[in-house]
Amino acid sequence: NVGTAKTICLLDSTNIGATAISGNTYAWTSVPAGFTSTDANPKVSPAVTTKYYLTETITATGCMNMDSVIVTVNPLPAANPGTASTICFGGNTNIGAAAVSGNTYAWTSNPAGFTSTNANPNVAPTVTTTYYLTETITATGCFDMDSVVVTVNPLPAANASSSRGLCIGDSTNSGAAFVTGNTYSWTSSPVGFTSNLANPTFAPNLTAMYYLTETDSLTGCFKKDSVKITVNPIPAATVREPKTICNGESVRIGVGPAAGSTFAWISNPNGFTSNVSDPLVSPSTTITYYLTETITATGCMNMDSIKVTVNQLPTVTTLTDTICVGDTA
Repeated sequence: NVGTAKTICLLDSTNIGATAISGNTYAWTSVPAGFTSTDANPKVSPAVTTKYYLTETITATGCMNMDSVIVTVNPLPAANPGTASTICFGGNTNIGAAAVSGNTYAWTSNPAGFTSTNANPNVAPTVTTTYYLTETITATGCFDMDSVVVTVNPLPAANASSSRGLCIGDSTNSGAAFVTGNTYSWTSSPVGFTSNLANPTFAPNLTAMYYLTETDSLTGCFKKDSVKITVNPIPAATVREPKTICNGESVRIGVGPAAGSTFAWISNPNGFTSNVSDPLVSPSTTITYYLTETITATGCMNMDSIKVTVNQLPTVTTLTDTICVGDTA
């Protein structure tokens, strides 16, 4: 008894023959050649379809009989998960290969979370992930498994700093500390500014957007960021033309008020202060007045000064005398 014909998948095994009978001996051979056994019910794992021949002999009489059985071997599918790949965080790639008609596909992952029945799915892992493919030939049920690793490289920080405002004529730095091995590229809108520094200085004369691309030279991964720098105008800080007065006279030194601005006056020599936009002054000596005007909403300020020259009065001396009518003095 050789058992019934069997069909297996490549790399599987099966038993042939039947239960041993006491006092009998068993001898198996095969075509293609290569297999021998003296078991009544041996386990076989052929790589190709194979015919097994059994000779069973009754030891006591020497009588023998022969039979054969075929074990058909169906091939396994390719289960091609593709080649290992490396992507940047936020990127994606395809794994697997072209679908084979009649086959089915089942993907899982480690870390868990990904499943697909596509032969060649697109994946976008956020960490390095191993993807496991089970491909099954529907007609035979034969399946095979393989895996592929997708390595995820991190992006650089690309920190362009937070948006801010500054006063025209001022400067500011933006960006962050230099990271060894990384490269930096800055552009602007409106165009005109470029830099390869990690933390360049900006001195714009109008509001602009600045765009940073930071690249990891080792992996080629890059990230972009932007910062808006708003340029605020400075106030006029207008004073009058230099004045010359006589000692004891008064003069105004500023102009009318400006909505949203504050004013601060000081003098040299010291002694004068005022918070009005157009103060009236009566200096007794030549003096310079300094104005600081500040726009309250933005803090932007400007300064100017005016010199008031004071001319001293002449000395007047009078004399009282007494004369007789007809005399002169």
